Amino acid sequence: MNLEIFIVLKNISDNNIPGLAQLEIISTNISLEYTIGAFMFSQKPELYHSDNNPELSQTFKKRKGTSAILGHSYETKLLMLFLLRGLTKTDDFYLAANMQEAGDFDDIVFKYRYRDQYGNEKLKIIFLQAKHRENLNNKITYNEITNKYFNSYSEIKRQFSEEQRNPIFRGEFEDLDCDFIIYTNAPQPNISITFKRVAIEAEEKIFNFTKHYFKPDESIDFSKKEFFENLKFFSDQPNESKLSKIIVNEIQNIYGVTLLNAKLIFLDVQEKIQKWSVESVRYLRKSDEFFENAKRNINQLSLIHLTLEYRNKVQEFGVNFKEDAIQELQLNDFLTSQKFNKQVFNIVTKQNTLTAIKIHQILQVTPEYQEYYIFMQLESVLRLQNHVMQAFKGNNNLLIIECKPTESNIEDLYKDLKDIISEPNKKIILITQKNDSLANRLKHDFAINSKYQEIIDKKMT
Repeated sequence: MNLEIFIVLKNISDNNIPGLAQLEIISTNISLEYTIGAFMFSQKPELYHSDNNPELSQTFKKRKGTSAILGHSYETKLLMLFLLRGLTKTDDFYLAANMQEAGDFDDIVFKYRYRDQYGNEKLKIIFLQAKHRENLNNKITYNEITNKYFNSYSEIKRQFSEEQRNPIFRGEFEDLDCDFIIYTNAPQPNISITFKRVAIEAEEKIFNFTKHYFKPDESIDFSKKEFFENLKFFSDQPNESKLSKIIVNEIQNIYGVTLLNAKLIFLDVQEKIQKWSVESVRYLRKSDEFFENAKRNINQLSLIHLTLEYRNKVQEFGVNFKEDAIQELQLNDFLTSQKFNKQVFNIVTKQNTLTAIKIHQILQVTPEYQEYYIFMQLESVLRLQNHVMQAFKGNNNLLIIECKPTESNIEDLYKDLKDIISEPNKKIILITQKNDSLANRLKHDFAINSKYQEIIDKKMT
C-alpha cells in the first residue's frame, strides 16, 4: 500500500494571511466528501472568562451511539485541522467532538479566543454538523432543518448561563457570537426556502477555504427567524483528499519540515486524534501539542512509517504460503531458539517479494518479534542509516533488509551492522540475490565463528 500524499496547491484568497489556501489531497480508502468552509468573527471581547477559573470543567459528555462516526477518516481530519488552527491561530480554545449537549450540531464544537487585525480580543463558538451524502441527489430537507436542527439550536441556547461550569456554555447566549453550521458535500438544498450567497470579508478569515457560504433569506418562518439568522450552510464542499492536503501543507509550513516529514507527522497525529475522538471526553486545549510532539519524534516515525509501508505492501498481495514452503526457510530456530547462535541469516532468492511475504507470515506467529523489528528495503536503510542504526541498537533486536542490486556504497552500513551484532541478542535477516555485496561482507566475517547461515529459497508455492 502506498502511503504517499501528493499535494497540489491552488490559492483561492486575495489576502496574505498564511495558510489560507485550498489544496487537493490523496486519501486512502474512504471517499467522504466535504472540506472546511468559512467561519466569521464578530466583536464581543468583553465576554471572555478566564480559562484558569477552577469552576470551569475540562471535560464534556460524549453523545451515546455516535462516537463511531469519528472513526471515519474525514471527520478525524476535520478535527485535526481545527486543532492545528487552534494551536497556531488562536490565543486559546476548547475543542470537543460528539458532544452530547450540542444535539445535532455535535460533530465539532469549538470555542476560541483570538485577536483581530486591530489587536482587539474576540471570542467565538462554532457548533458544526457534517452531513455526508453518498448519493448527492439525497439532499437535506426543509423538515430536517426546521425540526431536527431547530430543536438542537433551541436546546443549546437554553444551556447558556453565567453560572455554567461547562466552558462552552459559560455566558449569556444573547451576548455571545455563535455560529451554527451545516456542512455537506451535497448541493445547495432545493427546498421551500431560498438561500442567499454571503461573501466572506478579508478580516474575518481564519478558518476560510471558500469565498462564500449560504444563509436562508428573509422569507422564512418568522417563529424561527433567530435560528435562521445564526445558521450557516456550507454546500458542495470538496472531498477528503483536499482536506488532507491542506493539513499536510500547513504542517510543512508551520513546523518547517520536509514534505515526507509532514506526512509522517500527519499520520501520527491522525491516529491520536482518532483515538481521542472515540475514547476521551476531555477538551483539547492549547497545551495539547500533538503536532509538536510528533515533530520531536520524527526520526522514530520515519522508521515506523517505512516498516509499516513495507509490511502493508507485502500484505496487499494477499498471498499465504503452505506450511512446507514456510518450514523450508528454517527461520524458526534462528528467531526463537536460545541455543541457536546464528545472528546473520541470508535468504538467497530469485523472487524478493515472495520471500518477503514468507518472512512476514512467519513473524505474524512469532510473539517475540510481532512489534519490535525493522523491515525495510536496502535503499531506505541507506537513506536513513543513522536513524535505522540507532533504532536497531535500541529496542529493535531484529533487522530485515530486502537487498536489491545497488550502486550505493554499503561500506559504512556494513561497519555499523558488524558493530551492532557484536551483541548476542541482535539478529539480521537479508533477502538477497546471488553474490550480494552486503551479504558477502557479513559472510566473510561471521561464517568463521558459525554466526552466519545461508539458505536458498526454492519453493515459491
